[in-house]
Amino acid sequence: MRSQNVLIIGTCVSAIDSASSDEVQFFHPRQNLWREHFQINMEAGMVTGITAVGKITVEKLKMNSAAQVAARKLWVRLGLFP
Repeated sequence: MRSQNVLIIGTCVSAIDSASSDEVQFFHPRQNLWREHFQINMEAGMVTGITAVGKITVEKLKMNSAAQVAARKLWVRLGLFP
């Protein structure tokens, strides 16, 4: 079974930032530190990009879809997240 993120971005590694028109690389977990690019609101279950890399990744991977947010909130209640 393919990851939902793979289905969304395919083989793309970057996207155009609508705010700056710059090409921005997606977050790479082996090369980037999560805390440098994202913040999370534990109560709301929402992830916010704090850099261009974080913002484009949140947007293109749909990290705040209803399903993702609901799952995060459940994980927080169960003590499984972060």
